[in-house]
Amino acid sequence: MVDLLVVLQSHSLSNNQKQITRYMSNDKAEISYRCIKSLVNSMNYLQKLKPDQVNIRFQVLDDHSDSEFLSRLDTILQTCQFEYKLDHLETKGIMPSILACYNFGKANGKDLVYFAQDDYLYYETCIWEMVDAYFAFTEKTKMPVCIFPYDDPYRYGIKQPPMVTVHLGVKRHWRTAFGTASCFMVDYPTLVKNFDLFDKMGNEPVSTIMEDVSINLLFKERNCLLFTPIPSCALHSQADTERDPYIDWQPLWDQFA
Repeated sequence: MVDLLVVLQSHSLSNNQKQITRYMSNDKAEISYRCIKSLVNSMNYLQKLKPDQVNIRFQVLDDHSDSEFLSRLDTILQTCQFEYKLDHLETKGIMPSILACYNFGKANGKDLVYFAQDDYLYYETCIWEMVDAYFAFTEKTKMPVCIFPYDDPYRYGIKQPPMVTVHLGVKRHWRTAFGTASCFMVDYPTLVKNFDLFDKMGNEPVSTIMEDVSINLLFKERNCLLFTPIPSCALHSQADTERDPYIDWQPLWDQFA
């Protein structure tokens, strides 16, 4: 049985990037609530589909959310059909929270670790598809594989984009990519072997290049492959520059009200 550790960073009170307006809503608590609800729904789907093949462990590390949100979060966690735990961080801020998630994954991972953030909205099949894609592409390529569930349109705008390959997944195509956000799925040996890059990411100031000088070096210098789905199986509730122009996000958002 494969062990899947999902480590989620949550925070209800403010945007970490105050200059942006999020396209789904500007209410961070509501975004966090619906996104976490969708994540649990997707993990429950995997648990129901593969009860004897995948063991899910869910760890929430909360960064000083307000009491009202924590009460709503508790109602979500009570729907989990797998092991879960909520801990409250002593540190404050997005980057210390990300580093805490990475450190927890290193200390407690076994097979697969998925680092999640609370502003990604998940389609029901997402976590199942991510696990399936990991094993399919690891077998196909015989290389370390990471999975990012969001086909970020922002990444299509870079100058001189690298050549990619496209592959069939269980429900959609997947393409090779070279840029991820802080949240992606990685196998435990790759995490431990390359933890210097995760540690660097967690100690970077918030900027447009923080991933490129840290975790994205996995795919540029350390012979790891990154795959992203076409179309996305999770949506990032960020600025308009990261809104997929070909996906109607509203029905999925409304589903988790």
